[in-house]
Amino acid sequence: MTKWLDGIEQIGSSAQLNTIQREATETEKHFHNQELWLGNAGNASTLTPITLASGDAAFGDWVLASPGGSQPYVVGNTHMDGHRVFIKEASTGTPFRIRGSAGITGGASGFYTEFMAESETIGNRTFGGPVDFMSDRVASGTSVWLSCKNVLDASTISLFMGIHEYVPIIGD
Repeated sequence: MTKWLDGIEQIGSSAQLNTIQREATETEKHFHNQELWLGNAGNASTLTPITLASGDAAFGDWVLASPGGSQPYVVGNTHMDGHRVFIKEASTGTPFRIRGSAGITGGASGFYTEFMAESETIGNRTFGGPVDFMSDRVASGTSVWLSCKNVLDASTISLFMGIHEYVPIIGD
């Protein structure tokens, strides 16, 4: 028998336990690291939001949220992922579907993450904070794109995008 992380003896190989310990450490490091908020054109120091426009009940054009080559934002970091948005304002109170994609051109890879969001204030209700979403880990310097869909043509939503940037413990 081998000892588990907390010292309790468990059945399993030390290689298996080492793998689990590395994964747990990687996960802990990922969620407790640097967070950066990006505004228009991937600028980490602006308070001007990224603005997306929907098509007619279809996704609008992809907007460059973080230009490639401008990262790492913190010297020495090698990877990043988008993880939340803060909605500044929207032209309508109807929900938006927002897509995020990484690569040379928005959505060209066919891989994207998608989440729902709505404006900060709808009627008498005020939105409570950032919207979390999951995205793939990519190399720092990769362009990140956003697009949105609404039931109303040319609806706009303005937001800031939060990213994690870090050096992973476990390789790609």
